[in-house]
Amino acid sequence: MKIKPAHVKVTQFSAVSLQNDGSQLEVYAIGHGAAQANTHTSFIAVLGKESLLIDCGYNVPASFTRFGINPASISNFFITHAHGDHIGGLDRMLIDNRYFRGNVPGAKATLWAPRTWAQDLWNNSLSGGLSSHDSLRSSKDEGGDDLKTLPSNRWYDILLPTEDSSFADRDIYQFKKGSFKIEAFRTMHTPAVASSWQESAWSTGVLINDLIWISGDTRFDAGLIKSYAPRCKVMIHDASPFPNDPVHAPFDSLVTLPVDAKSKMFLTHLPNSFDGEDTQKLVRTKGFWGLALTGTKFSAML
Repeated sequence: MKIKPAHVKVTQFSAVSLQNDGSQLEVYAIGHGAAQANTHTSFIAVLGKESLLIDCGYNVPASFTRFGINPASISNFFITHAHGDHIGGLDRMLIDNRYFRGNVPGAKATLWAPRTWAQDLWNNSLSGGLSSHDSLRSSKDEGGDDLKTLPSNRWYDILLPTEDSSFADRDIYQFKKGSFKIEAFRTMHTPAVASSWQESAWSTGVLINDLIWISGDTRFDAGLIKSYAPRCKVMIHDASPFPNDPVHAPFDSLVTLPVDAKSKMFLTHLPNSFDGEDTQKLVRTKGFWGLALTGTKFSAML
């Protein structure tokens, strides 16, 4: 029998409120698609007066338009990895934050990232388009601890983790801002030839306030899931309909998870052919809570 966690509500939304009374964590799925899908998997987490955008693929600005969200109203960003369906729309958000946040004079966006990952993001994904606003040449992040001198500082502050440690046999990073507590954990995604998370390109998932867990993009990793399942109320996991998918978690593999994990799990990052009513019925038959489709809101009491 499927037992739904207490103090969690799952509803549908047509608009996003970027503040709440602070008594609950709200996570809005503003996209659920895989790389070639019509939307890209992205979430807005809201707690008190703070909101955080988790991933920003090149289709995410269209999701903002769909739900009536002003891109300049989001100023906190967490990027799980550097693939285009997770970062391709971030420059648009940063441009809006820099030039169109007139109601908050002097305000600036904040990127939540460990130092080396922030450096990689700027040098390999963001600097080409953003540097030209201030310089004739692309400006590189050469490293260093003085964040105010970085070329990216014209665009955003960097929120570094308060603590680096380990859990579930991997590196984790703790971030805190306002009432938010974010635990980022390394995952094994790409390249397909990597045999461990240590050999993989940078990719992470997140646990938000010990309530809602989001896998990010990852291959099937039963140990990771089983370690975090007791620590959260809701799990949102990427899923692939292809049994031999080399860089995502095949649905057939996720089905083998214990009941206590599947009963609190929603599947996301879905191709267009795997997000309809038939899939919704299938995942429930197999013991999952459901699909984290675009327009789904998760509310968890603190």
